[in-house]
Amino acid sequence: MEIHSLSKQYLKLLAESDESELVSEVHEYFVDYLALSPFLFIVDHPVSLNNSKNLITKTLTRSTEVITSVLLSLKKVPIIRYQHSSDAARQLAESVRSTVAREAALFDFRQTNSKITILILDRVFDPVTPLLNQWTYEAMIHELIGIRHNRVSIFGPAQTESKDIVLSAESDDFFKANQYSNFGEIGLAIKTLVDEFQASSKLVEPKSVESIQDLKKFFDNYPAFRKASGTVETHVTLMTELSRIVREHALLDVSEAEQQLVCQDDHSASLNRIRSLLTDPRVRLTDAVRLVLLYSIKYSAKKKEITSLTNALVSKGASDETVHLIDLMQKYANLKNSQFPNGTQSTTNSERSNVNQVASKAVASLTKRLVKGLKGVENIYSQHEPELVDLLNKMLRDQLREPSFPYVATHQAIGASEAPKDVMIFVIGGASYEEAVAVHKMNVATPGLNIYLGSTCMHNSRSFMDEVMTVMGHQLHEAQGSQNESISRFAGFPTRSGGAVKYELLR
Repeated sequence: MEIHSLSKQYLKLLAESDESELVSEVHEYFVDYLALSPFLFIVDHPVSLNNSKNLITKTLTRSTEVITSVLLSLKKVPIIRYQHSSDAARQLAESVRSTVAREAALFDFRQTNSKITILILDRVFDPVTPLLNQWTYEAMIHELIGIRHNRVSIFGPAQTESKDIVLSAESDDFFKANQYSNFGEIGLAIKTLVDEFQASSKLVEPKSVESIQDLKKFFDNYPAFRKASGTVETHVTLMTELSRIVREHALLDVSEAEQQLVCQDDHSASLNRIRSLLTDPRVRLTDAVRLVLLYSIKYSAKKKEITSLTNALVSKGASDETVHLIDLMQKYANLKNSQFPNGTQSTTNSERSNVNQVASKAVASLTKRLVKGLKGVENIYSQHEPELVDLLNKMLRDQLREPSFPYVATHQAIGASEAPKDVMIFVIGGASYEEAVAVHKMNVATPGLNIYLGSTCMHNSRSFMDEVMTVMGHQLHEAQGSQNESISRFAGFPTRSGGAVKYELLR
């Protein structure tokens, strides 16, 4: 049973049940949310809207509880704004306002810097970002393999058994240092990690133990060696799997075509490139569908070309349901009628040797094309910037238009026209790791500014496509199951997906 707060009746029941009088105190901790990083949290409801574009009742309740719990953890009183074009955003904004008013005593922090501006958005504000390939480490893992509650499942070549890997920046220094690094940088970092591990492994070779002093040194170094061994194994395994997927399915070519499509205005070049990729046997159905979806969003008036590309998908094995998604995605994108962004254990010697060989091959094959563009534009695979960045910049300069993003009427909203210092963005319908990376960069670049990002879930492209199917009325999922369950409808699509890395607290 989920209990967000304890009523007087629950406390009375607890007291009456404590017959031995063992309970001396009851403390209140506001941790009713899933924190993924110091600035990122989710509700963990992969499907949040019904086919009337309204919040599912359970999601509305849980989102309200999560947002208010985060506010109480941060000791912040909200100034609430929302996306005017979204009924779901208005519903949630009013629900949060009502809860804050009802629990006024809890929100009486008696400090001058207790204000935070919340902007509640509907995923429809940017349907492009969740459809793009990702090239930062954590985002790639979630897109290509899937992360759920600290775990990543790697399937072997036979696809019969999976290996679970625990992935957390709380306990993994390498991941903490590199989770926002691009793929080329990760390849180089893993090579350095392996080289350092090989050097340290010489200190714990049993054959080097010849005296009591050597034995003491061996036991002193062994715990660190075991931890380093696990770290190397984890990230070499992940990098090897990522590199395999990238290589076998021509994702560099697919991603370059995506970036050209969304960041440039060359219709003929984009169309020809997409047509070529749709006939490439290396390109998976899921990637082919994403390309056509992106094209149909940007060039929705090009009906003849969209039909031609759809026919190419059918030739590639797309089901009727997958084809129907193209029409649904256009309708979903038209809800906003937005314009596209415009460029704006112990290890043996042989095992260690094999680890080094695998890592070296991965580095050699992956970094050449990714590192070459690091001057100027970071690289050709990450030109796109989420629309969330533009909204945040306008918000921080106090240029966000009130008719489009009105305030909820509260006494805190009076006189709230100055630029905020603390900001929370909450996205109904799921956020993406590309948006999380953007928020991280803004926090790092602006000392004294605190931006928090929350959402109903963390999407990858497959889970986002599934939610669009639900929101647009094709099929309604009332059950709030895992994303693994919710993304299985696309025949031939990979189904390894999930939530995100779990942290104990926002700090």
